Amino acid sequence: MNKVSLINNVILKKINFVFILLICFFSVSFAVDKTVYITSESEYYNLAQSTYVLIDSSNQLTIDQVMCENCPLVFKRNQQNELYNPHTNVTYWYKIQIENKFQMGKSMVLEFANSTIPIIQVYVKRKSNLYEYRTTGNSLPFKTRDLDNAHFCFQLTLEANEKLTVYAQILPQGDALNTPIALYDAMSFTNQSNREGLLNGIYYGIMFLTIIISLIISLSFSTISEKSNYIFLGILFFFTMWNADLDGLAFQYLWSTNPWLSKFFMYILPLIGIIFMSLFSYNNSKQFLSILLFNIKLVISLIIVLFILYTFVFNIPLAYIHAISLLLGTCMLTLTCYSWYIEIKLEPHFAKYFIALLLSILAWLIIITLKTFTNFLPNDFYTYSFKIFLGIQAGILTLLVISKMQGNYSELYYGKMINLNKEVADKTEEINNKKKELTSINKDITLINNLLKKQNKELIQKDEQLILGTNYTKNIQQYLIPNITPNTKISKQIFTFFKPKNELCSDVFYVKQIEDILFVAVFDCSVNGIPGTLMSIMVYNFLNNIIADKNIFETDKILLILQRNILEMFTANNNNFFSTDSVDIGVVSIDLKTNILNYSGTKIPAWIINSKGFIEFRGDSNSLNENKSKREYHFTSYSQKLQYGDMVYLFSNGYTNQFNSKNEKFMKRNLKLLLSQIHSHPLNIQRHDIEKCFLEWKGNEDQTDDVLILGIKI
Repeated sequence: MNKVSLINNVILKKINFVFILLICFFSVSFAVDKTVYITSESEYYNLAQSTYVLIDSSNQLTIDQVMCENCPLVFKRNQQNELYNPHTNVTYWYKIQIENKFQMGKSMVLEFANSTIPIIQVYVKRKSNLYEYRTTGNSLPFKTRDLDNAHFCFQLTLEANEKLTVYAQILPQGDALNTPIALYDAMSFTNQSNREGLLNGIYYGIMFLTIIISLIISLSFSTISEKSNYIFLGILFFFTMWNADLDGLAFQYLWSTNPWLSKFFMYILPLIGIIFMSLFSYNNSKQFLSILLFNIKLVISLIIVLFILYTFVFNIPLAYIHAISLLLGTCMLTLTCYSWYIEIKLEPHFAKYFIALLLSILAWLIIITLKTFTNFLPNDFYTYSFKIFLGIQAGILTLLVISKMQGNYSELYYGKMINLNKEVADKTEEINNKKKELTSINKDITLINNLLKKQNKELIQKDEQLILGTNYTKNIQQYLIPNITPNTKISKQIFTFFKPKNELCSDVFYVKQIEDILFVAVFDCSVNGIPGTLMSIMVYNFLNNIIADKNIFETDKILLILQRNILEMFTANNNNFFSTDSVDIGVVSIDLKTNILNYSGTKIPAWIINSKGFIEFRGDSNSLNENKSKREYHFTSYSQKLQYGDMVYLFSNGYTNQFNSKNEKFMKRNLKLLLSQIHSHPLNIQRHDIEKCFLEWKGNEDQTDDVLILGIKI
């Protein structure tokens, strides 16, 4: 017995020892956090039940406190297939441990598959280092996203055999959130995103195509359309936009920089859609009950509008907003369904459409209630059920509208046929009367044609005379304008960019060298066409007479005498024909021995540009044909010592006044910048750059005015 007892005791001790080891093993196993292992075989990982949750009721925990190993903060393992945040204002912290068991680096994407998370902040702990990836959410602009996706996705890069811990902070801000969480490799995530994008593209394409086709049908058959057809378009549009807002696609593509719109439209769009649906159910019955029902719906619609405005102005908790929205929507839909009941009694052949619509709306309301206040069903079910029921409602409404239009069309068709026959008889009689009138009119037309032929012949003769005069004037002007070509001696010192708007131009330049003094002038006559050309020819002759014949070399005296000549011409025989026209000029004389420049001008400046800077002589504000006082006007003379390599520019306002395709003028500041950049280039290159810039700026626009730029190199 003693031996048996001894053996039994030994066996019992061994069993107890093994039992204790098992208890320790399972205790350690359950005490250690569950880690997600990345292997080469799997491309997708559902992280919901591998995620640990910490509820921060105080909303004061920081990331350092959450990650502190010695702090008494207990994460509890999530037991559900999704992360669930009820209607509260507390902060939720989530912890996920990930280890790469693959023998090479992996690029992964962490996805929180809910597009309505207000704020989410993700941190990654690698050994002793802490990296903050991104703070984003539906309350922040879309550009804060790590990836361009309707869901909240974060890129994770793991080295071979690397282990890291992801901390995610979610602030629901009173909203109820069901959030699937998953981990993809880069290729799987791309394929998943492409599939979702394709499905969404097909779905919303069909919805908007339905809206467009319905609009085209309503507009095409405007004589048989009812106002309910256009209300139907409002129903489809607002419910489709609401669904796009729930998906996060509206925030991604429509109002990506206005996060408040996403929150605001989340409960505004369905209410507006319900208002349109209630108006769609209106019938023309004159019964007291129908009129009362319509007025009640109008009152509730007004309450909904006031509620929307109140919500827009004041900050109301989301739980209250959802509850009030659901209450108002349910009341309106109840009244709408009763209106349908009345309409079915009046038109029984529409019953099948209204009954199907009622059933789909009831199922939709049940899903919305579960979505708002529980986590009874998974998030994907909500997402796809909204699309399915909205598509069903769109199809039913489309069939209902088409059925109504067919009935109206049949009623109107026979009435139109009777009216059409009567109109045909009236038109036949009217045509016979018109034939008699046309016979009389044809005789008058024959007389008018003969008169027009005679006038046309006279116009051709006058046109030929005008062309002859234009060509004659053009030849005279071209003879006067100095010929500066690459083969002429003066081209080594002077270049011109001269681009008349038409064959005849009013912008002309003057170049004359007398002994060692070089005279250069640019003048602009405001009048165009033949008068402007003749004016420029006369001014050219006056100027040449003053300089070449009278040997007057001072620039201010040149302008003084030139003004006298022009005023005498304008006021001869008390003729005010030229009173509204102006003549502006800029005259430069350069002593080629001393390099002394003298300038006088009116509204045509002279610019001197060199490597040291920029000098501008603006000239006087009076045009040559102006004399604002009885006393003789004295023009200002400017003088400047030039250095070798200096560039002197004279130009009319045609270049700076040129418009581009955006209706913008080139302006003097841009011309100054251009000339400052190219002033050191050879003259032919300068001219080429000026012409290139002008053509690029003008593009396909019409030339505004004559363009003239003259440059002198010292």
